[in-house]
Amino acid sequence: IDGERMDTESLLAELEAKLSDRNAEFKAVPQWDEKEQFAPKDALIGSLLGLISVARIGDKKKAPFLFNQAQLWVREFSQVQRVFSSEPKFAWREEVEAEDAVKKLPPWFCRECGASGWLGVKHDNKDRFEKDVKDVYEKYFSNHKHIHFINDAAWLTADDLGASGYVPTDTVLKYVYDRNLEFHDGPDEGRVHVLAVRKLNAAGFNDHVCPECNTRNTVAIIGTRIATLSSIAVSQSLATDLDLRPEQQRKVLAFTNSVQDAAHHAGFVEARNYNFTLRASVQKVLNDLGRPVPLDELGQAFITYWKTHADASGKEALAAYYHRFYPKDQLGKSTPEDYANKGIYQPRFQTEFDLRMLWEVYAEFGYNARIGRTLEKTGASAVQFRTEDLAAVWQVMQEWLRANEMEGRVEAAPFMAFLTLVLERIRTRGAITHPHLEKFRTGSLRLWDLNWQKDGRHFLNRRFGPTMRLPSLITTQPDTRGGLVDSTHTSRINWFHVYFKKSFPLATHHTDAVNEFYAQLVKALHKQGVLDQRQAGDIDNYALHPSRILTANRVVRFTCSKCEHEVLTSAEDDHISGGLCLAYRCTGAYVKKAKDEGLNYYRLVYNRERSPRIYAADHTGLLERKKRELLETDFKTRPHFNSKNVLVATSTLEMGIDIGSLNTAINNSVPPLPGNFLQRVGRAGRTSGSAVIINFSRGDAHDLFYFKEPMDMMAGDVTTPGCYLEAKEILKRHFFAFTID
Repeated sequence: IDGERMDTESLLAELEAKLSDRNAEFKAVPQWDEKEQFAPKDALIGSLLGLISVARIGDKKKAPFLFNQAQLWVREFSQVQRVFSSEPKFAWREEVEAEDAVKKLPPWFCRECGASGWLGVKHDNKDRFEKDVKDVYEKYFSNHKHIHFINDAAWLTADDLGASGYVPTDTVLKYVYDRNLEFHDGPDEGRVHVLAVRKLNAAGFNDHVCPECNTRNTVAIIGTRIATLSSIAVSQSLATDLDLRPEQQRKVLAFTNSVQDAAHHAGFVEARNYNFTLRASVQKVLNDLGRPVPLDELGQAFITYWKTHADASGKEALAAYYHRFYPKDQLGKSTPEDYANKGIYQPRFQTEFDLRMLWEVYAEFGYNARIGRTLEKTGASAVQFRTEDLAAVWQVMQEWLRANEMEGRVEAAPFMAFLTLVLERIRTRGAITHPHLEKFRTGSLRLWDLNWQKDGRHFLNRRFGPTMRLPSLITTQPDTRGGLVDSTHTSRINWFHVYFKKSFPLATHHTDAVNEFYAQLVKALHKQGVLDQRQAGDIDNYALHPSRILTANRVVRFTCSKCEHEVLTSAEDDHISGGLCLAYRCTGAYVKKAKDEGLNYYRLVYNRERSPRIYAADHTGLLERKKRELLETDFKTRPHFNSKNVLVATSTLEMGIDIGSLNTAINNSVPPLPGNFLQRVGRAGRTSGSAVIINFSRGDAHDLFYFKEPMDMMAGDVTTPGCYLEAKEILKRHFFAFTID
């Protein structure tokens, strides 16, 4: 205002003051509405800006009244370190620290149980953790044997490891000085008492298993890189209901500073947004059904609906269905057209594709239910177990309880809560019956069989790598497969025994009795049809039958009274309240939360009318001219349902090429110079007059400087283009062009 640069808060305050001076009616508007919990003056200014952004002038009302550009600057959430202290504190890696300052190490967390701590490198012949953070990252990602998972000893103890079934290769229980990370035997100022563990596999590599819940490959490093942030920005821009333009005109242009980044980001954006499209599409079907439905019925309804509704034009519905949901792990390997002849898809492909869609729907409410921004975690939809099944199992179990002198010590209400929560554990670990699990369950429980290696009966099945979290089937026999099954049986202690003891404190806790209890419970669940049974060699394994899992577009939340762990269900019947927390170390109980009437962003996202699939490509100087021109035309006009709606480009699209109307542009890193920046952001809003610009900053010095001082880039000096006088070939071309002009 008046030539002065202002942040948003200061700008709004200044606008309010000036408008109040000039308009008595605006001045009379209250600053805050307590009942509706909003600021009326801010809302009025927002409405005014909204009107300005769509206002048109001229005889045909085509020219924008004013040009509006909203810029958002975002720093990638990477290189975050956890300060080495008992109280959790975090800091950016680039923050300068003195040699004798408290050290920082990379933080880890478990996606399964929420545990967290430090990552550290300890050499076998040294009594300290290494201070080189870069080396920690490198060794973690290469599964190096020197990586240790570190936690405060007050939180994680050796007894806790035994309770979860985690058996470490090595354990370090020491006091660590926070300024040099050296080990000591006793407490003193600046020393943190820690328990550090590592688990090595048969080949001597680090096995990334959470020490708190003993779950393999659920451990990750805290942070989010630009590729992920950009993919989210792209999906939300294309899916918003606030943009009234038809699907054909909705597209996003993103810029990077390197050819490699352009190719990587294009592939990542297309694959990463698959889950958003899938979840919104599942939610659409659930909303249309309008009633709780079994999971297998939901899967079939999903397939039926989208086979006829995937193309908005209605012209190529089946082809659009295959392209819209073509598995992200198949991108770059094959396309739906590889299985078509003159537009007719092979029957075997159609059958296999539908099976994969069933897997994706089942996984959303099972294997993937607690990982990421799922329908369940965002409060969009959830599942429940049928009350009649739970009651029938209770009736069967009463006879065994009487025979084993537990009658009266295990009562109906606690048992119903216990059973529901045990089934929750089975479900969220991915044990739901599906044909793609059949060979794994009836063979030898090998990864080879899970992936259908060299077996053509399935070819669109989900592939699992050796470091990935696998579906975990339940068994009542000893686990002889190295954690590939979730066994209730133990000769000492495991999660199932701990959960039984804290759920039924008056019952017999003898190991053999608890083993037998679970054997009878699983048998009763199988008899009722809740679980089905297969045999892999000498191991019986069980999985939930999808017909016994009810899905609905409502969510009821239960929160632990101590650790705040959440269980989400669609059931209005209250079987969970009072049930003991599933976190093995926690003694809290679940309490039903009041219905959340507040806004949940992703719940709104999944209930939008739009859920487009992202079709992305990179645009660089390496493309051949013909291919580049076809790509530009496809992006500009979008003649087909699978035409590109996202381009990730280098400087090749900064100027000189017509790509049509565009309202959103993204910088996946800060451009080298203000001139590059202005060319890129000027690509958006030319027709409409309104544009959203999203600028992502990496963790390097160049990007961080402009992240802290964005106006130096947005309104910086633009230098005149030039070239070195020694560059003779370039000079020849300029003189030639000048002559032609």
